[in-house]
Amino acid sequence: MIQDINKAERGEKLSKLVDLELKSKNIFIGKSHYYGSKRVFGGRVLCQALAAASKTVSDRSVHSLHAYFLRPGNPKLPIEYEVEISRDGGSFSSRRIKASQKNKTLLNMSASFHLNESGKEHQSLMPDVDHYEDLINLEELSKRDIFKNLPDNYFKFMIDNFPFEIRPVSPSDIISRNPVEPIRQVWIKHKDKISSLQDIHTCLLSYLSDFFLLGTANLPYAVLSNNLKLQMASLDHSIWFHRPCRVDKWLLYSMESPNLSSSRGFSTGQFFDNEGALIASVAQEGLIRFI
Repeated sequence: MIQDINKAERGEKLSKLVDLELKSKNIFIGKSHYYGSKRVFGGRVLCQALAAASKTVSDRSVHSLHAYFLRPGNPKLPIEYEVEISRDGGSFSSRRIKASQKNKTLLNMSASFHLNESGKEHQSLMPDVDHYEDLINLEELSKRDIFKNLPDNYFKFMIDNFPFEIRPVSPSDIISRNPVEPIRQVWIKHKDKISSLQDIHTCLLSYLSDFFLLGTANLPYAVLSNNLKLQMASLDHSIWFHRPCRVDKWLLYSMESPNLSSSRGFSTGQFFDNEGALIASVAQEGLIRFI
């Protein structure tokens, strides 16, 4: 019975994230997605902005998005998404999306959709890392001594009935107090089976793409993201969607940071499915300011 209640709560959180309300033509309202932070989680805005754009396109799948984060936003309030139909061509459709709260713009995004086509293929190989079956999830790790000195709320969002299960390949990287290479891999999967509609999985993949990515650029400096002397914020974010996926099956998110300079950390990521297919590529630059 408790398990069923938890599933219902997880499903409700997921539904609120991707189920947008139509306000008027090409303007949608995304419900709040509060998890204890003082500002809106970037992945929420990416996910809902893409969901809004997808509602204006038929028979085409998103192949890329490019977004700029302009303001932090209030996580307890809904967000309005206004979609501009830039062009519908023979094979591609282009959209511009503005996310706002109280008439202030939080994010500008452009997204492009492509009519499915077949053709030649190649891809990068999936990194040779430990399999998810041999790893421990964050909920179990949070109970171990290695995490005992962390604040009580450090993992609260990702373990307190969170819809996704996360299994870090190198758990010490998540809470490292020692400098390590700016490389990180995590396995991640939605805990329950969800709709087979590809648009839902693609939107949720954009939500997941903002987890751990910016923090990867901070790994060589051994400063935890909740440190009061560290200011971090996403500046821009891009995703290229290569192949269909299901977020209710295990995905490997492999990340690295090639550069940090001028208080801006640049990180890239790749999503692979359990069979090794490259699902999506991600790039992000964010503010990393040591106060």
